[in-house]
Amino acid sequence: MTMKTYAFIGSDKNAGKTTALSFFYRQLRQKNRPETRLFLTSIGINGESVDAYEWTEKPTTQVRHGSWFITAGRHLRQVEGQYRIDHVFGSPEFQVPYVMARAESDFSVVLEGPNDKQSLMKIKAEMNRIAKNGICLLDGSIDRQFIGHPAISDGICFSLLLTSRKEQLKKARDFLTAMGLQTCSTSTETLIRQASTAETRSILFRDSGTILYHGGKIPYLDDQLKQSCQVHRENRRVLYLKGALSRSLYRYLSPLADLTIVLHDFTCYQNISTATEAGSEFRPTLRIRHSVPLSYLFIKRESEAARVELPKNVPVINLYRDNLDDFRI
Repeated sequence: MTMKTYAFIGSDKNAGKTTALSFFYRQLRQKNRPETRLFLTSIGINGESVDAYEWTEKPTTQVRHGSWFITAGRHLRQVEGQYRIDHVFGSPEFQVPYVMARAESDFSVVLEGPNDKQSLMKIKAEMNRIAKNGICLLDGSIDRQFIGHPAISDGICFSLLLTSRKEQLKKARDFLTAMGLQTCSTSTETLIRQASTAETRSILFRDSGTILYHGGKIPYLDDQLKQSCQVHRENRRVLYLKGALSRSLYRYLSPLADLTIVLHDFTCYQNISTATEAGSEFRPTLRIRHSVPLSYLFIKRESEAARVELPKNVPVINLYRDNLDDFRI
């Protein structure tokens, strides 16, 4: 049995992600078997205490006695003597020294893990060595592409802000749409994997596997990609995007029939205003390459009038209204 990682993200900075993580953590401690070992960490931040994406103060997290946590060494000055170090991730592999430690009392600390996939994979390998049946709670961010890879996250815990503000509500709907996309076929995945390099940002190919275009530019800035989609529009083809399906690219590709667009992961779709305009129709088929299941949906409602179509078979928790005594993980 390998450890399981839940990534916590939110549709907005006020969606209640921190509240959801803290609640989930308490539930795991109270209702799971004692031998289940718990780990807490977060993606990287910018500076001493500022979130790199939202530019807000990074909050501390309550770590309970017996849990493991991973953070940058500089955040440990205020909690000296309250933890036992198990591993230090240092140079040359890590530019910032990260410490994996077990709490020997209850305290609050800023969590800061690495901000890239490969570094986080190395830390996860060490977690798995310590506890193969462990559970890791990853305080994430909605714009970090690596969180959408199944090698990083086994499940997504999404905090959804239901508000009267149209832009924020659109972001929430986009995320739910992205999480509901079907994965591409096995044959398509094989073609993408075989053709991809570290520089790949887009691949256009026929169903037969013949590559029509292979781009290394950001897709919505790649004029050659757009031209290739037009030149070969008469054939059934697949477009793989390892980059945002931006509003401009969405509009450009909208009339192209017999086109299947495969997004690298859900972060390539959500949060970028891909709504069709009045009278228009998006004709390509959308698929996703790396799919991470939506495991739990946490609701924060600011407006009673705000409505979204919630996914089926996913536990929905209103942290501010529901009877949480009945909640089970």
